[in-house]
Amino acid sequence: MKRAGIFMVFLGVLALAAAVWAVSRPGAAPSTTNSPSIQTGADPDAADAILDAAKRYSASGALDRAEAVLRAGVAEHPDDAPLRRALAGVLLQQNKKPGALAQYERLVEDGSASDRDAFMAGSLAAVLGDQTKAAAYHERAQALDPTNPDYPVHLARAQIASGRLDDAKASLVRAAVLDEGRGMVWGMLAELALRENKLDMASQHIAKARRLEPEVAAWRVLEARILKRRGEPERALLLLSGLGEADRWRPPVVREMAACEGMLHRPAEALALYEQAIRKQPDNPELYYEGAIWAERIGDPGRARELARRARMLGEERADAIIERLDSSPGDAPPAPPDPPDPPDIPPPCPRPVSGSRPRSRRLPSPRRRVLRRVNRLSWRTPPMRRSRRIGPSVRADRRSA
Repeated sequence: MKRAGIFMVFLGVLALAAAVWAVSRPGAAPSTTNSPSIQTGADPDAADAILDAAKRYSASGALDRAEAVLRAGVAEHPDDAPLRRALAGVLLQQNKKPGALAQYERLVEDGSASDRDAFMAGSLAAVLGDQTKAAAYHERAQALDPTNPDYPVHLARAQIASGRLDDAKASLVRAAVLDEGRGMVWGMLAELALRENKLDMASQHIAKARRLEPEVAAWRVLEARILKRRGEPERALLLLSGLGEADRWRPPVVREMAACEGMLHRPAEALALYEQAIRKQPDNPELYYEGAIWAERIGDPGRARELARRARMLGEERADAIIERLDSSPGDAPPAPPDPPDPPDIPPPCPRPVSGSRPRSRRLPSPRRRVLRRVNRLSWRTPPMRRSRRIGPSVRADRRSA
């Protein structure tokens, strides 16, 4: 699902880049295609003077002054569509997307929006994360100009992000009918087929997308994902290895190559890919974070902690979970000393009886001990002569001879 999200972000960036270029290119005039009457009770000469002043400020790079002039003009002429459209364009050039979206939305609500205005509203809503609103604005753009193949493509993108996959397929088929030579259409159809695990259909669609747009790296990455799903990681690796240096070390590409190495039971090579990518892009937090995951998998907690901390320093909040897990795990801590051996099983000494308490009964001696005690008592009672005879036969012989 994360890879699909990256694919949709890629499409959204393309849409927004095209829209920004459309409103910011030199000499671009406001689009009025299929737009209704654009003025209601406004002084045309005053509005034109405001637009001319804003254009002069924009041409000199003073976008803040152009914005101030246009805001004053919109406040004075709230129903003038060209003024509001120009204000939206100036805000977009300053990367003020929410403000620009508000101006385009006002045009759509007033009914004075052109198809291009509705498309811009949908593109900005998609970038800002409101896919439901984006789909509604793209549908409005498509209704205003049913012959433009761009609108069903971006409508399908918003529908995919909203989970309306069947509607997205219908929009893409419509786009293919309008213009069969768009690689974007076939690439998105391949993505949908891959999600449904229809690998043969996905392979056909992505082959067409690559044939139409061989320079787009996203189609090569998508084909590698299809090959990996088929259980062909070596072919996927070979395909991704053919990318140029500008694309090969980007996170989505490195992620797919590392996943292929993992399928081939080569996790160390996967980590080596991230190490090389980090050397190429030392300020990319995503590479450090994913490299830390692979370092942890191969059993190198020291390197994993180092990469995760670097990712956190660069703003990757997901690295906190890795750092916390590694800090709480004793895997790389020195071994604890062994526990001392248990003491021998020696019974404790018998306590002496406390005065006034009943004395404890004494243990009876063993039979052997009783015999020895009796012999000793008898030996002290024997007369000396009898005791001398107990010394031995040699002593008795000496006494007889004497």
